Amino acid sequence: MAKKNIVIIGGGTASAWLLGGLKRYIDKYNLTVVGSMADNGGSNGRLQEGLGVAGLGALRKCLLALSEADNDIKNTFAYRFEKSELDGHVAGNIFMAALEKTSGSAESALAKIHKILKVNGKVVPASLDKTTLFAELENGEIVEGETNIDIPKHDGKIKIKKIFLKPVPEANSEAILEIGKADLIIIGPGDLYSTVLPNFLAPRIAEAAKKSKSKKIFIVNSLNKFGETNDFSVEDFVDEAEKYLGARIDFAIYNSGIFPEKKLSEYKKTKPMAADLVKAGKDLDKNKFIGKNLLLKGKADMDAEKLIRAILDIGF
Repeated sequence: MAKKNIVIIGGGTASAWLLGGLKRYIDKYNLTVVGSMADNGGSNGRLQEGLGVAGLGALRKCLLALSEADNDIKNTFAYRFEKSELDGHVAGNIFMAALEKTSGSAESALAKIHKILKVNGKVVPASLDKTTLFAELENGEIVEGETNIDIPKHDGKIKIKKIFLKPVPEANSEAILEIGKADLIIIGPGDLYSTVLPNFLAPRIAEAAKKSKSKKIFIVNSLNKFGETNDFSVEDFVDEAEKYLGARIDFAIYNSGIFPEKKLSEYKKTKPMAADLVKAGKDLDKNKFIGKNLLLKGKADMDAEKLIRAILDIGF
C-alpha cells in the first residue's frame, strides 16, 4: 500500500516536536513540514542581516527532527556558542548560511542539507523571499519583526488585530506542490501569530490549502501565550486560523485535560511567556471539535503520543 502524505503547516519548535513523534510512523506516511521564514530573531536573524542570506535557520529544528544522521552530527548542528565572538550563534545556522553562499541559492543549500542530515521527509519554506512580519494591535500600534511579536517589548496585554508581511512574498512552488499532494493537512501547533499563521500570508499557500481536498486539522495549543493569544478560547484559535486560511477547517483537536491553578503558577515561573490553559465553550460542534486530555502527566505540556493518536483516530 502506498504511503499517505501528511503536511504540517507551522515550522517552529512545536512542529519539530510533533514531527519527532510522527517519525515513528514513517513506514506509513510521508512527512512534510511547510514553515514560515519570517523569523528575524536570535542567531538566524543576525545571519540574515549580516550576510544577506534567506535565514534557513528558521527550519533547523524541523530538519533535525526528521534527521537520520548520527547523533554527533545532529548535536553539532544544534550546538549554540557561548562566551565568544560567536556568542548566541547556532552552528547549524552558520553552516546553512555558508552553504547558501557557496552553493549560490537557498534552494540549493536546503537540498544539500537534506542529504547531509539524511532528512527522512521534507522541510519546505513557505516562501524564500525576504520579508518582514508586522502585527497591528487593537490600539493601532504597529509592531515590526517576528521576534518583537514573539517576545513583546510593547504592552503584551493589548490584543493583536491582524498580522501582515511587507513586502508580500511569492509562495515557494515546492510548498504549493506538497500541499497539493497532501492526504492530510495539519495546521499547528505553535505560536499562532508569529509561527503558524504567517505561512498563509504568502497568498498562494492559503489558496493551495483551501483548494486541497484533504482533511484539514487544526491543533489548538494547550496554553495561551502572553502577547499573542491572551484569554483565547478554543473557538478563538480556530476562528483566526479559518480567517487567514480563507476556508473552513474540518477538525480542531484541543486539550480538555485540567491542570491545577497552583501548579500552573509554578509552571509559569519557568516559562514566563505561558499564560492560562486554553478553555473550550460548552456548545462546540462535536463533529468538528475534538477534546481529549492531551497533557503529559503532572505537566501543562501536551503529550505527543496522545496528540498523534487523536490525529490518526480521525482517519484519512
